[in-house]
Amino acid sequence: YGITDFRGLLQAIEQLKASKEDETHRMELEEHERGPEEEEFNELIQYIQQRIEKVEPIELIKDIEDQIVRTEMDAVFECVIKINYPEIKLSWYKGTEKLESNSKYEISIDG
Repeated sequence: YGITDFRGLLQAIEQLKASKEDETHRMELEEHERGPEEEEFNELIQYIQQRIEKVEPIELIKDIEDQIVRTEMDAVFECVIKINYPEIKLSWYKGTEKLESNSKYEISIDG
């Protein structure tokens, strides 16, 4: 006769609504039950994310400039770099070769 019974569908929708409300209440309870360790951990994560998002690891204050020197004379290359994270260690390279202080190169860090 063209009549459709939607009672079963309405019951299923009501059950879904009830289960979502239960989940919402459980989430609210879980938020209130957090211990000081978890809050401390979340604060640490937020602090690290802010450091990563806002601050570049290094800032180049003064770049290295080209030098013209006579043969067998010393050339001094200077630059100023601000390191924003104390855990960063700088290394100098000539092409792909890592430079170390030796009889040919003197590398120094001031500050």
